[in-house]
Amino acid sequence: MDRGINNTSLVLAFEFIDSGRVLLFPGDAQAGNWISWRNVEWTVDGKTIKANDLLARTIYLKVAHHGSHNATLKQNGLELMVSPDLAAFIPTSKKDAVKAGWGEMPFHEIVDALKRRTTGRTISADDVWIRDKTAHPDFATPSGSIRDMRWGDGIWVELDIA
Repeated sequence: MDRGINNTSLVLAFEFIDSGRVLLFPGDAQAGNWISWRNVEWTVDGKTIKANDLLARTIYLKVAHHGSHNATLKQNGLELMVSPDLAAFIPTSKKDAVKAGWGEMPFHEIVDALKRRTTGRTISADDVWIRDKTAHPDFATPSGSIRDMRWGDGIWVELDIA
C-alpha cells in the first residue's frame, strides 16, 4: 500500500493575495513531482503565474516526504525559493523514522540545506526546544515570515505567519 501512495500527494500552495507570499505544502512529493511542476502555469486575472513564481515567493515550506533524500529538489526546488523570509517545518523525528524502518529521515543534507536557505528558520520535530518549555529556538521571533510561536507537550508547534 505504501508504494502505491508515495509520490502521489495533493500539493497545495496558498498565496496571500495582498502580498503575493506563498505557503507551500507539498505533501508526500518526491523528486519526480518537483520536476513535473517546472512547466505548470495558470492564468489569474489575465496574468500568467508559473510554478517557479510560486516557489520564488514561498515564505513557508512544509518539507515533503518526511525530509527524505529525495523530498525536495535542490535545483528545481529549494534553490528557487529565494524569499529572505523563508521558513521550513520538518514534521518527522529521526527516532520515529528509524523505528518505522524508513532509514535516515530527515536526511541531514536536506536539513542542512534548509537551515542555510532559511537562515536557521527550520523547525524539526527533533528540535529540543519543542520538548522543553524553558528552551527556545535558535532564531528570534519575529523572524522572516514567523511573527510568533507557541509550543507544548513536546508534540506541537503553532506559528503565526505573515
